[in-house]
Amino acid sequence: MGKREVSDTYITIQDIRDRGVTEEAAGDDAVESAIERACLVTDSYCGRNFLQREETYHLDGTGRRLLLLDDRPIIEIERIAADDLELNPEDYRVYRDEGYIKLVGYTLDLFTRLAGVFPLGEQNIEIKGKFGFQAVPPEVKEACILLVLDILKNRASEADVSKSSSSSTENAVGIRSVKVGDIAVQFEYPNMVTKTSAFARTTGVYEADRLLLKYRKDLEAVVI
Repeated sequence: MGKREVSDTYITIQDIRDRGVTEEAAGDDAVESAIERACLVTDSYCGRNFLQREETYHLDGTGRRLLLLDDRPIIEIERIAADDLELNPEDYRVYRDEGYIKLVGYTLDLFTRLAGVFPLGEQNIEIKGKFGFQAVPPEVKEACILLVLDILKNRASEADVSKSSSSSTENAVGIRSVKVGDIAVQFEYPNMVTKTSAFARTTGVYEADRLLLKYRKDLEAVVI
């Protein structure tokens, strides 16, 4: 995987500066590298990318009225074709958050095999559209900020951090906690959490896990 562009990240260098990380504590290159890493960790933990993007998928026909997409949420569907027959927008409904498409009525009687359903086949359904989030959710941004602070904290050997400043947010490098609003976030990951199977996958920062849990793709409930 190539280097992530700044425009492809969920937070900015200024977001980190606003949390008290000075250039003396961590230069722009170090912060940018930490942001890139934090975004990759976030994507890995959630099993998804949070940026808006255009994609074209070729899926297997199900022989049913419903077609579940692995990429969700759906922002917009631009084109659906089944066995090279393009569907009209009035022939289907898009359930954006749930990530599935449902054929309506039995207007698709041009299908040669099964009217009103997605015909069985291998990669015979083409879906073109926009996927992802129109705006990165605030919980994702906050989680990324916490991950960056944790990454910078763990590179304390590369920065001149005195014992007197390690317990404050003045430099935000070498710190063990940071106050977010009225919540004080501890950077040590609780031992009791790492022992539970529910948190077998982790970002390494408990509060980041908590913020991102609702966006874990493997834990989403899709009712169709």
